[in-house]
Amino acid sequence: MLNLLTASRRTAAAAVAIGALAAMLAPAGAALARPSLAQDTGTAAQWVHVRVQEHGGGRVSVNLPISLLEVALEIAAEHAGRDGHGIHLGDDEGARVDQLRRAWAELRQAGDAEYIDVTEDDRNVRVYRRGEVVFIEVDEDNQRQVRMRIPFSVVDVLLGGEDGRLDLVGALRELAHSNGGEIVQVTDDDADVRIWIDTSPAGQE
Repeated sequence: MLNLLTASRRTAAAAVAIGALAAMLAPAGAALARPSLAQDTGTAAQWVHVRVQEHGGGRVSVNLPISLLEVALEIAAEHAGRDGHGIHLGDDEGARVDQLRRAWAELRQAGDAEYIDVTEDDRNVRVYRRGEVVFIEVDEDNQRQVRMRIPFSVVDVLLGGEDGRLDLVGALRELAHSNGGEIVQVTDDDADVRIWIDTSPAGQE
């Protein structure tokens, strides 16, 4: 029974990590004919890594080339009945993206700021800007910790798609060579989770 519970926790932790990555990537389309990040920039191929390290000793490791994720995005777009490599936001997607662009432009002009600061008995949530990076920090029960860094350049590319689209593939590529490749880190009482991008197939830890 103990082994079963341990395996269950390990599976749950892995699901959290991979689910976080999937939330960033789907549903969107990446044109198969479009060159990969390495072809576009002339740099080494980029890899996305997921690590789940359980405090009891279990470990989950996932390494995927970005080019494979682009193919997966294309398949997702085909199943959704769309083409290209951007996300549609519904029937009025063009108007909605324009609204997001206007809001983002105002946010950009505001400079450093504290966007969200919530302090409760067992939870602290903070979202703030320093320079060209938005930081997201969550602390719960002195046991769980979430840290995210979102470079402004990534959002610029995301909102720069054509025909009212969000350019998720372009944002992924921008994320690959900004922010040191870091996407998210989560620490709780059961496991540590990290998702990042670098040029090593095995992941530089």
